[in-house]
Amino acid sequence: MRWLLYVLLGLLALIVLLLITPVGARATADDNGYAVYAHVFGLNVKILPRPPKKKKKPKKPKKPKEPKPEEEKKKEKKPFKLTFGKLLDYISFAADALKRAVRGIYIRRFRLYARLHNDDAAKTALMYGGACSVLGNAIPKLEKIFRVGDSHIELVPDFDGSNSYSADVIVTVVPIKLLITGLILFIKWKKLNRDKAVQK
Repeated sequence: MRWLLYVLLGLLALIVLLLITPVGARATADDNGYAVYAHVFGLNVKILPRPPKKKKKPKKPKKPKEPKPEEEKKKEKKPFKLTFGKLLDYISFAADALKRAVRGIYIRRFRLYARLHNDDAAKTALMYGGACSVLGNAIPKLEKIFRVGDSHIELVPDFDGSNSYSADVIVTVVPIKLLITGLILFIKWKKLNRDKAVQK
């Protein structure tokens, strides 16, 4: 029976490894298109865009089913009443859930490169200034909400060339953190609804 113990320990070790290994998604985009990958163990498995499907043979039309006798009407449930107190509780719960969910998200990579061009040199300069202003305000706010690792943004005003860009983003989460967060939120949700039932 010792081999069975080794098998169980091996399965347990595998489950623990899967729970503590960051998993997530990677998205890339440039002038030629976009791609979305599942990101696991540092490997990328392409999800989108999907390859074109082969045309399937037309299926034979099915025979129409005979209408079933009407089922007995189910007992009518009491309508759900949303009081102002309940609304405040649900808003508070949603805010807490969002805060906990965001805390577990890690932007491992955020890279953006863009060349900005317009036939008018003055408009090119305005485009460059506007883009720098928008990203200069957005990125610090993003870093306050999420944990951000490898971040690199480069904007280049191109007075003689053409517009082009490339972006690469990797977002990961640790499954055990999501599991714990989900369990905490589930307990809070049950307690919230139990407290409301007691108050009725």
